[in-house]
Amino acid sequence: YASAFKLVHYVDQMYDSDDARLFLNSIKYGVHDKPIQLSLTAYTKTKKKEYLSKAYLFDQQNKASILTYNVQEQSIKNKNKNITDLFDKEKALKSQITRLILKANQTRDSASLSKFNIPIRDAEIELSKIQEQKNAFPQFKSLPQSIPQVSVLQQSLGASTAVISYHLSKHSIVIIVITKNNIDHTVVAIDSQFYQGVSDFKSGLDPGSLPAQYNGMALSQSLYSQLITPIFATIQDKKELVIIPDDELNSLPFEALQDQDEKYLVRKFNIHYQ
Repeated sequence: YASAFKLVHYVDQMYDSDDARLFLNSIKYGVHDKPIQLSLTAYTKTKKKEYLSKAYLFDQQNKASILTYNVQEQSIKNKNKNITDLFDKEKALKSQITRLILKANQTRDSASLSKFNIPIRDAEIELSKIQEQKNAFPQFKSLPQSIPQVSVLQQSLGASTAVISYHLSKHSIVIIVITKNNIDHTVVAIDSQFYQGVSDFKSGLDPGSLPAQYNGMALSQSLYSQLITPIFATIQDKKELVIIPDDELNSLPFEALQDQDEKYLVRKFNIHYQ
């Protein structure tokens, strides 16, 4: 799985083909739960924290990291016209590689196929040189080239901050909590009612143009018991939560969740999202 995800990242970096990216990422998304579950199984058997870190990294590879990088890169391009030529050359080489790969894939004769290998290799070498020149600019050195390891992330966390990453599957929620000195996880069993509850709660917060009285307290408390209560002992002494949501949780306002005493989560923590 790690090798397969590296291949997808390679395609993102080397080929100018949205179809290829969408196709590979759809495959990756379809199986992304398996390496996470394998990592958690390995942790259960060995109690080695490195497997929790692997589960976290596999999960992050399926979220918005690539989109964020592209948005940041575009912003730099817009502000630095003097490096436009490098981007133009990079795009041209990616298109060239894509065309050669497509032609090679349609070739069955080994002798003819060998004619494509040399120009593909030469173009990839030239592309690597262009990317090295681009990455030499200080603006690009600050961009994340990959998802940071948990140990690196922990170095930047304050003692009062917890990172909470949610991963949804059909029958469970995996919640990974990272603090400055620890990483831990819990698994919460769910069913279809959970997803319906998330949908109903969000709809209740935004009833549309008609005025309506908010009546989502029961749903709010139910979601709190599934998303916050299982990890509350780990985060109760923190002041800030950095929440990394997943799928249906992406548009869920965690601030509006209430405990059994009707206290909103935002009354206990400063909340940020990634």
